[in-house]
Amino acid sequence: GFCLPPFPPPPDSLPSPRPAGFPGGTRAAIDMQGAHEAYASAPPALAPGLDGGSAHTISVIAAALDRVVQRNHDLRRTQPTSFDAVSAPGISIHRYLSRIRQYTKFHDECFVVALVYLDRLFEAHRAPFLPTPHNVHRLVITSVLVASKFYDDVFHSNSFMAQVGGISVGEMNKLEIELCLRLDWELHILRDEYELMAEALGAPAHPRWRRWHHQLPVSTLSSDDDAASADSGAHEGGHADAAWAPAPKGGGGGGGPRGAAA
Repeated sequence: GFCLPPFPPPPDSLPSPRPAGFPGGTRAAIDMQGAHEAYASAPPALAPGLDGGSAHTISVIAAALDRVVQRNHDLRRTQPTSFDAVSAPGISIHRYLSRIRQYTKFHDECFVVALVYLDRLFEAHRAPFLPTPHNVHRLVITSVLVASKFYDDVFHSNSFMAQVGGISVGEMNKLEIELCLRLDWELHILRDEYELMAEALGAPAHPRWRRWHHQLPVSTLSSDDDAASADSGAHEGGHADAAWAPAPKGGGGGGGPRGAAA
């Protein structure tokens, strides 16, 4: 289920950053060490519309995701995926992103890299994975987790990220592996890709967003029976995303998709 702890973790419970220059816990695609060193020496800058600080960046990303989600259809009945929730989480995208940023302290660039991963996912696999109220939160937490391991100087254990994201560590591990597999483990991004995504975030009508939208009318859930069918196949657990759990109690750096701490 989707369990969002209402209280922040104690300050001393957050994990220490990994040593500078360590490339990350997720399996690299090609020459991960070289890719990391290239970005460390000349990190891509945020677009002018995103240089107002973390709170502003989170707001811009949340607004972009909200616009996309409002346009897309619920495809759980006909094309369910592992990212689908039984019911739409009650927390807004903006609050969810702010929560992730508050607990993890990830750099703004990490969130932009996460969007590049999602952009690649949507380009390759299209309709079933496009953001909706039922999958956007899991898409966000998973892509941010992978982005942090590959590009950020700080990353957290999967158990900590699962608590921050409101899902079980087992589901967090499963979603991380699925995202990496669907990206064919191609986690290195080009500077042009990053800059294009940053530019698109500042322009709601940017053509990049077209691939994030369902292009043709799609039948949506129309009855209680259909909804029940979709709920049963949405993801493991089979219960509504309404429960609350204790706050995260520590992270601990390190760990990859196959060896995350429980």
